[in-house]
Amino acid sequence: MMRYERTHWCMKLKDNYSSAEEMNRLLLPLISLLPFVLTAEEKKMEFTDFEDLVAQSTDYMRAQNEKNNRLFGIGDYARYEYDLFRSVIWWSDEKEPKVRAKVTVVGSTSTKSDTWMWAWANPHFGDIEIGLIEKVKEFGERESIQKLVEKKWDADEIDGWEMTSISGRLLESQGAYKSPGTNGSLFLLYDGLEFIPEEEKEQYRPLKKDGAEPDAGGNG
Repeated sequence: MMRYERTHWCMKLKDNYSSAEEMNRLLLPLISLLPFVLTAEEKKMEFTDFEDLVAQSTDYMRAQNEKNNRLFGIGDYARYEYDLFRSVIWWSDEKEPKVRAKVTVVGSTSTKSDTWMWAWANPHFGDIEIGLIEKVKEFGERESIQKLVEKKWDADEIDGWEMTSISGRLLESQGAYKSPGTNGSLFLLYDGLEFIPEEEKEQYRPLKKDGAEPDAGGNG
């Protein structure tokens, strides 16, 4: 019952406050109080094998995404866009941009070659700030986990989500998102979710694509 009441109150805030600044001021401190936030003990990465690591990471990321849906409506907006050159993703309703976050590029799946490729190995991201994803590779090297250190390997979309979940658990990311493209999907982590202040919304209007940004999915 308490979980419902907290969630219900947070959602009512969306109806009662039009100021993004006030929304952020009120909502962001509440995140530390919600039942989905991990305790210091839970944050320790202890696992028996790779399958256990995947299971723990999937549970973590599912809880994070559910929390983000409750607090910020992620998953319910009409559209989303991202600008990898600015390392930002944002979600909009039918009228205007609403929520933004900073992104870490994890990697991509290709439906042409049926493979997964880590962002740190993808030459298309040479001019992009991909974030802390190489720390996942370092973890894989320490723990001798081949899938975390091999640049590219046979995979499908489930593998993409598993690699993204593991990365999100290791980096303690706020959430994960998949952007489907023509030849596959791009997998992202995001942090710092906040409602976009009214005076900054013009920065997040639909992008005019000029072909300069890397494709959402596919790695060859």
